Amino acid sequence: MAVITRFLLGSMNSLLGTIVAYATEVMRGEQQTLGLSAVSTAWGIGLIMGPAVGGSLSQVSILLALLCYITYFFGSNHGFLLASGT
Repeated sequence: MAVITRFLLGSMNSLLGTIVAYATEVMRGEQQTLGLSAVSTAWGIGLIMGPAVGGSLSQVSILLALLCYITYFFGSNHGFLLASGT
C-alpha cells in the first residue's frame, strides 16, 4: 500500500504546476490574477476538505463491515450483505 501511495504522490507531483501554467495561458492579462487565485483557493479547499471527506468515508466503511459481520453472526441466510447483492 505504501508503494502505491508513493507512486501516486510522485506521479501527481507536477499537477499543480501544470494547472497554474494552463490558467496563465487561458486567462487574459487583466484576469490572470483571478485565475491564479481560483487555483490557489481550490488547492486550499482540497487540502482541508480531502481529509475530512476521507475520515467520514472511513467511518462509514467501519460501520458497514460491522453490520455485515453482525448479519453473518446471527445466522442470516444471506451471508454477507455485499456478497449477496441485496
